[in-house]
Amino acid sequence: MISTFGWRRLSFVALTCAMTCGLGAVRGDSSFITSIEGHYVAPARNCTQPEGDEQVPCDPPMEDCMMIKRVDDSHAKLYVYSPQWNGSECGIDGVAELHGKVLRYTELGFDTSRGKKVDVKFELGKITFEYVDPPDLAGAPFCGEHAQLNWVEFDLKKKQPLNHATCPDADNF
Repeated sequence: MISTFGWRRLSFVALTCAMTCGLGAVRGDSSFITSIEGHYVAPARNCTQPEGDEQVPCDPPMEDCMMIKRVDDSHAKLYVYSPQWNGSECGIDGVAELHGKVLRYTELGFDTSRGKKVDVKFELGKITFEYVDPPDLAGAPFCGEHAQLNWVEFDLKKKQPLNHATCPDADNF
């Protein structure tokens, strides 16, 4: 037989486990993904094109684009397009998993120990990208030569609804 004190202690242990084991975080995760769902656009500040022996800003100016759509409480469909240096591009098209307040995208079908993971971070009013493993000399994952996702940034305040939004090459989002 468990005393009143025992029940309180057992309830406290169960509540603590629910919060630290992830059960308490599910509600927050769902609202977090819903709060970031949308269409984001920013000037492609790393977009250049050759002009003679130099690289000059893209003309006409181009845009970085990202779309996030909630799949469930811990997953979101993610699409990113970023034109960069000398016509190189970065891109993601797949499902990312929520880890706290970070979306982690892992490219399937590749050796993930070689840096095929990127975190999408939501901090200080900005969305930024950080490779889980730093890129090596072979180049940055998800990008062509001379491009990196960690050069891309979006302003959270400029989020637009997905409605009929689109990004370049974003088929069937």
